[in-house]
Amino acid sequence: MTNNNPSNPPASSNDARLQNLLAQFGPQAAPLEEILKGFIVPLQDEVAKLRQEKADLGDELAAIKQTGSFTLRPADIAALGVSIASSVTPTPKDKLEAVTPAKFEGKPDKVDSFLSAANLYFALKPNAFSSETQKLLWLLQLFTGAAEPWARAKVESILAGTSIYNTYADLEKDIRTSFSNVSRREEARHNLQSMKYAAKEGLSAFVNRFRPEADASKFSDDTLVYFLRRCLPESIQVQVASVNQGKVPEEISEWYRLCQLLDSVKASAQQISQFPASRTQPFTRAPTTPVTTSAPQTQATPSQPTRHPDAMDVDGHRPARTCYKCGEVGHIARFCNNPSRQFLRAADVSEMMEKAVKAAVEKHLPKKEDFQDGQQ
Repeated sequence: MTNNNPSNPPASSNDARLQNLLAQFGPQAAPLEEILKGFIVPLQDEVAKLRQEKADLGDELAAIKQTGSFTLRPADIAALGVSIASSVTPTPKDKLEAVTPAKFEGKPDKVDSFLSAANLYFALKPNAFSSETQKLLWLLQLFTGAAEPWARAKVESILAGTSIYNTYADLEKDIRTSFSNVSRREEARHNLQSMKYAAKEGLSAFVNRFRPEADASKFSDDTLVYFLRRCLPESIQVQVASVNQGKVPEEISEWYRLCQLLDSVKASAQQISQFPASRTQPFTRAPTTPVTTSAPQTQATPSQPTRHPDAMDVDGHRPARTCYKCGEVGHIARFCNNPSRQFLRAADVSEMMEKAVKAAVEKHLPKKEDFQDGQQ
């Protein structure tokens, strides 16, 4: 290729310049010539190669301007160190399955459940949407019925680029404002003020009913403890303090835990006390033959009162009396001296239940050495 650029002289002119430079050094020019050629000759080859590449690029640029098309050669791709396969980044797929939220018709009592289901879906499928815009459009397509016109207007503004939403949080806030009758926080606080405890529902069920309203109210722990204690009877509060080393809990989470613990203890005690409360029928033994002795009986016993030798046997026609405690014949329960054979009474069952409950509660109480001074 002809070199028409005067700023790039041919190699022959460079050699002439080198000879003129060496002539100025006289006898020392021979070793200096070898040293300079070791640097200059490779440099001249590299410069010639760059000039050739520059000329080729100039020809390609002229062809692109003339035809208006450009083709990337495989050699150029290899020189850049980029492969077509590696240049395409695959979108990661979510392996977890998530349930799509139900359609939203705009009912105020369905706002919280709809948004909770949407938040759960987004948490389980974080890579399902490549941008906030896709997330907004996906959520708005779930609106139906009376809420569909509202959502359609929002979709049109997003597609036109005039939407006021920058993030999903902005859309969520607007949905609560547009479709909720009152603020969820205010509703929860009102529910806490009117909430009551029913003994039949149990402590665990009451805590499960109290807790969602407490979380939504954004009250402090002191306020939540006040509302909870206002609902619970004083006897339950005493039991909560007894299983907490005699101290009243200050954190609402500790109240939740101890209430559920007491409910579990009561349920266990009820299972232990599943015994029949009615009196069992006494066991009747066959009458035994009394043993007679030659010595006269000089001392009366409670079961055999003293009788006069001339007294008439007015009770001879009556049947032998049976003890209702031990089941033996010959005495009544009032004079029974055999307590080990007594039958189970309803009062005994009640006493057993109290002992079972006390044992179950003491199992969760700390040992005496864990108490501080004055707390025993």
